[in-house]
Amino acid sequence: MNAGDFDKNSSIPVKKHHNSPYKNDTNSCHENIGKFILKPQCTNQGRLLFLHVNLKNICPNKIIVVGVLIYENDKLYASKVKKMPTGYSSDCKYKDFDAGKFCFVFEEKEICKHRKFKAKVIYHYTECS
Repeated sequence: MNAGDFDKNSSIPVKKHHNSPYKNDTNSCHENIGKFILKPQCTNQGRLLFLHVNLKNICPNKIIVVGVLIYENDKLYASKVKKMPTGYSSDCKYKDFDAGKFCFVFEEKEICKHRKFKAKVIYHYTECS
């Protein structure tokens, strides 16, 4: 079956295995895939930290590099960098600039444990003309 021949009403072709515990019913493509039981595991827990960065007094018509540094106990834990244009403007009037969201992932051994992070934002212009 080619990708162009497949539509939402087509079933997925499956070879019949005589010893298979799965029912091979061609009326539903979900039955052809098989039945899986998912058992949730509480291992590898973690946290997500989203920081939305807004900068003030940014010059338009430039390229800027924004970095976010995350510290825990005064030790650098994570960092992320984005390069982006500051937007076009006919005058060179400074403006506020939305640098967007920065997402960080932290592994947790104890999900209920309190942790304290500090964030520092640094930026500079590149490709200045």
